[in-house]
Amino acid sequence: MIALLTAVTLFTACDNDDATYTSVEPLEVKTAALEFDHNGGQNTVNVASTGTLTATTTSNWLTATVSGSTVTLTAAKNESLEGRSATVVLKAGDKQTSVTATQKGKPYGFSENLDFNLNDDKQTVNLYLVHTDPVSFETDYDWIHPTFNEETSQVELTIDENETTWRRSGEVKVSSGSYSDVITITQFDFYRDVLGDYRFMYYNTAINNYSTIGVTLTKDALLMELPFGKFTFPVKLDPDEMAVGVGPSGSMVGEATISKKTYYTFLTFSDYQYNGPNTEYETKYYSICTLEESDGYLVGDFGGIFKWQQYSNDFIANQWNLMAHSENKFEKSTREGLIISFLAPRIFKPLPDANGAKPTAAEAEQSVIRKIHSLRK
Repeated sequence: MIALLTAVTLFTACDNDDATYTSVEPLEVKTAALEFDHNGGQNTVNVASTGTLTATTTSNWLTATVSGSTVTLTAAKNESLEGRSATVVLKAGDKQTSVTATQKGKPYGFSENLDFNLNDDKQTVNLYLVHTDPVSFETDYDWIHPTFNEETSQVELTIDENETTWRRSGEVKVSSGSYSDVITITQFDFYRDVLGDYRFMYYNTAINNYSTIGVTLTKDALLMELPFGKFTFPVKLDPDEMAVGVGPSGSMVGEATISKKTYYTFLTFSDYQYNGPNTEYETKYYSICTLEESDGYLVGDFGGIFKWQQYSNDFIANQWNLMAHSENKFEKSTREGLIISFLAPRIFKPLPDANGAKPTAAEAEQSVIRKIHSLRK
């Protein structure tokens, strides 16, 4: 039986010797770069083929374009810590083959936002870090101290107390290979950094020139000492807007002794430039400045010469007035007259330099003089 089957097989083969066969060149991948890092990018696959080449992928993070016998693969950035793969199907005529492209995940990832706004206290910031590759931490700021516990995956940032009297920011660079992030630390405390001693500058109409005196800003008041008395101007602070409001109008701010006679002193506001209305006997207005950094100074302009701001209504003014009254009553019947006016009032103080250094007393005095000249222009 075996011999018979063999004879049939041989006969059949001989019977088809006159058939025509067409030899098709198999689809051959000549070169292929199929590995991507987490950043993505492009790689190429070169194919030897006798037919028109087409290429498709099985994942949307990887796209394929064909030019002649070259396939360009474009990988999107992998935001995951996990690696991934995709199949690329290559066809030419009735032949096809497939190759697999792979992409690494990110070498590490944080569970928190990397921007921190902190107060001025010494403190510790903890972050959780997931990583697949070694990670390094570097900083050029000597008040930030990063450490990393490999076993717990905890990043600990120890932040020194901010004693510069102003806002400071620093960075920690986190890197693994070509991948990097920046942790940003900002320290600022409105009440610690903004409150304190200022120079109060105003245009003195009595001498037709600018004058300055020292004042102190506290949580509740602007404190001022003049030759004829000490005065406490109530303030309303808005840390979010960096605003200081002095008032309201009609506040009794102290007692003035002039020619051996003592007067109750009340604050009013008025418009010097345009002879507009004043707040005599009005008790709802505030003079407001927004504190801003300017050429190394913190400056609060209470309206300048032509502009004024307040918490209510549209009263326009640019002048503070200290009014003498015979009694502790803000009434027309007790009014004795004007003691002094502050036209275009401002407060300002020098800020520490980029290294946090504070100016000496002599340097501060010279900087105040320079600032006075610049504000006069």
